[in-house]
Amino acid sequence: MKQVPPEPAAAGTFRSYAARLVSRSGQERPAATFLFLFAAALVLPLLLLASIVGWTYVQGERTRTVERAQSRARELSVAIDHELNRPRRALEVLATSEVLRRGDLQAFQPTASAIADALAMTIAVRAAGGQTLLSTAFPSGTTPPQAKPDVLAFDAQVIREKKPAVTNAIAGSVGKGLVVEVIVPVLRDGAVVYLLAADLPVESLQAVLVRANLDEGWLATVLDANDTIVARSADPEGFIGKKAPEEWRKQATATGGAGWSLGLQDNQVVVAYERSSAPRWLTVVSVPPALINAPLWRALAFPLAAGILLLLAAAALAAWAGAHLMRAVKALQIAGLELEEPGRVSPVATPVREINDVGRVLARAATAAQRREALLRSILATVPSAMVVIDSRGRVQLFSATAEKLFGFKADEVVGENIRMLMPEPDRSAHDGYIEHYLMSGERRILGTGRVVVAQRKDGSKFPVELYVGEAKVDAERLFIGFLRDQTEKYRVEQQLRQTQKMEAIGKLTGGVAHDFNNLLTVITGNLEMLGAKVDDRYQALIREAQEEAEVAA
Repeated sequence: MKQVPPEPAAAGTFRSYAARLVSRSGQERPAATFLFLFAAALVLPLLLLASIVGWTYVQGERTRTVERAQSRARELSVAIDHELNRPRRALEVLATSEVLRRGDLQAFQPTASAIADALAMTIAVRAAGGQTLLSTAFPSGTTPPQAKPDVLAFDAQVIREKKPAVTNAIAGSVGKGLVVEVIVPVLRDGAVVYLLAADLPVESLQAVLVRANLDEGWLATVLDANDTIVARSADPEGFIGKKAPEEWRKQATATGGAGWSLGLQDNQVVVAYERSSAPRWLTVVSVPPALINAPLWRALAFPLAAGILLLLAAAALAAWAGAHLMRAVKALQIAGLELEEPGRVSPVATPVREINDVGRVLARAATAAQRREALLRSILATVPSAMVVIDSRGRVQLFSATAEKLFGFKADEVVGENIRMLMPEPDRSAHDGYIEHYLMSGERRILGTGRVVVAQRKDGSKFPVELYVGEAKVDAERLFIGFLRDQTEKYRVEQQLRQTQKMEAIGKLTGGVAHDFNNLLTVITGNLEMLGAKVDDRYQALIREAQEEAEVAA
């Protein structure tokens, strides 16, 4: 009887593994699944990138809209201030009248009436105690109505500070509706003898908002110091005289601000605030969210739809390719196992030459990896930004040549040491806590974003650097890669630019002051000329001397 030789141990091992492979084939996922995941890995990052770009675009447009709203609020605030300054300047000129200062109100009445008609306002003269002595709305010799209690508080302020003031919105005299009263003191020997007041109808402030020509759907609102609405760009009749939402008063800072808030119609809007310096009024520009979001989402609809269709097409293509590749992949797996036993390679649909080339491919891959490593080291030696790599304990693992030049340390002085040695206080003491907080909570504070921090050289000098930090994992070890660029020269140039802008602003301010001063002198010289034609010769010398001094001042 012929004896059958025993099977080699290797053959038994191969067959047992092949049997387990076949028995598990029902549990294994098909190649189409992995092809789908591969396709998804290609498509999803594109979708994610498109989503990030789209979201960044949306946020950028929202930010730009808020900035535009703040800019329009500033423009309107300046325009409102200009409208309030128009009667103030006229009253300040009238306050210099000698006729008024010496108390000849009957002689002052025609001049006040002429100015009031030119400005389309009512001008009144009140005593320091609050009694109304003269009003251009009433004929000479009649008793005008007394000032309202709300106005008397502002009268006291003007007398105390000896400076003009603007009241809040009040009911006007003789049925004029809401007005704003501008009050200017009349001084004699440094003391307030009279108060000049002009009623400015809120319609003139409303006209400022109408002339602003805001974007469609945008609304502008002006509030006085009591948060009462005195002007609104749309539907003013329904809102003037009412209180503004409490959120506006809470959100507006000393100078202004912006944010989401409840609108006048109980709807959420984006609101930009700008507060005047004097009076402390608030100019508000509100934008409904629909005007911000609708155009942006319309612009993003097509990329999102195209991305979904692309993902579905990739899934269908992966299923089709997987069905054709599954047999070849399994045959390749079995052929790979059979390589352990020479001579036992079964014919497969996949070319065996490719399997035999695996070793050579791996060798070439290893050589390429070494070349890439050498290339990486050469890049680290020449990269213009300083590069520092640390581990999760803050110890320096890599210190580029540019970093050596930037900090004054050699690489062997830094590698293995804690990164704290490159930081001044208080960051030096707190840095390890930053890393521990991130490792425990996962909260990103500086990862993936650039920021300017203060660094410290070997000689102890401090300097600003722009820092960008990324994260990587190598063999389950977390590494943090920082790129640093010296900002010292940039800060110096910015400082020079700020100084230049300050000097330019001073020049513009000086020119404006000179212009306004010349306007005042023009009024003074004009009044002196008219006065010279009316007084006796004994005062002519004084008038000529005053005119000469006015010319010198000009």
